[in-house]
Amino acid sequence: MPFDTLQVILKVSERCNLACTYCYYFYAGDDTYAKRPPVMKESTAEEVADFLNQGVRDLGISRVLIAFHGGEPLLLKPERFRFFCDIFRRKLNHVQLGFQVQTNAVLINDEWIATFQEYEVNVGISIDGGEQENDKFRIANNGKGSYNEVVAGLRKVQAATQGVRALSAPSTISVINAAFDYRKIFKHLHEDLGVEQISFLFPDVQHDTGLPFNTPAERYGEILCQIFDAWIETGAQAKVRQIDRLLSFFQQINEVSIPSNSSGQGLGTQIIVVQSDGELSLDDSYMVALEWRQSQKTPHVAQTSLETYLAQPVFADIDAYRAKLPSTCKSCCWSRVCRGGDLENRYSKLNGFDNPSVFCDGLKKFYTHVTKYLIANGYSRFEIERRLLGKGTAV
Repeated sequence: MPFDTLQVILKVSERCNLACTYCYYFYAGDDTYAKRPPVMKESTAEEVADFLNQGVRDLGISRVLIAFHGGEPLLLKPERFRFFCDIFRRKLNHVQLGFQVQTNAVLINDEWIATFQEYEVNVGISIDGGEQENDKFRIANNGKGSYNEVVAGLRKVQAATQGVRALSAPSTISVINAAFDYRKIFKHLHEDLGVEQISFLFPDVQHDTGLPFNTPAERYGEILCQIFDAWIETGAQAKVRQIDRLLSFFQQINEVSIPSNSSGQGLGTQIIVVQSDGELSLDDSYMVALEWRQSQKTPHVAQTSLETYLAQPVFADIDAYRAKLPSTCKSCCWSRVCRGGDLENRYSKLNGFDNPSVFCDGLKKFYTHVTKYLIANGYSRFEIERRLLGKGTAV
């Protein structure tokens, strides 16, 4: 698939200062992280920069986003983080370059804030709700909760971004737990903590693992409905990934105005992952399909080119999996908006990715809830149905 933006998930640390019990990276059966350096060496970052420099020239890429990731990327220490940013700025000065970091925020201090400001680093923070919800799973090695430290870090970033045009306010990601009240959680994140960009992540599961505690998929749909209702109740101002995706689909119907903060996932972006030792790998989201992911080649950046790496059949396969509806989805009225769900949640050893999302029933519940809201608030039922399939009754 043609692309003009490259997102590089740079695993600058393969260790963490927290021990979140649901962590896919450390507790999902892949222990290869333990064989790699705890933090990326400066020489490895130089090799990555050279690899990217050649790659963007070969492929005509105009935009590169470096996402510092882990583990916990702030274990890298500010001095080395700045060294890495300088390398990429120097070697990639012919493209539009942006920096991001995904952190648990526990280690954020004034030096980190100054670093984020200097290099215009957009900050994403992991937090699962209020203290009670967050500290159930997002804990330190001693079992102590992380909420107070996370909020302190969040507040520092928020203060640093006020009135600074080049630096976005921090976003958050929260892993969904079926036992929690998400109307309450959304309002806490948005109203109490002032977060304007929020992502809620489904648990890292697929068909062979099943849903946590055998929770019905409909429950996850109820949660998305709670989030949507809370979003409406608070003025529909925050950006929420699942809501943005759905509304941006319907926004193409007609000229009726719907919340303008819908963005959907951008087209023309290729994601690669670089481990702390310089090896390339597929996106972490595929770790739920562990055997399949581990069967793919992981060349070192110093021993291949970006063009060669992306020419591997697996990338064409992924594009094909995304483009082709699972066979059981073809008659579903939601197929055009859903496309079978996120690829990782479709996997099984028996059928590969030719399955609907393991969250299918929940997604249907969410789509029905939102479309009923749209119709009740003046959107044309006919136009919604036409956009979905062109026939039949959707709601």
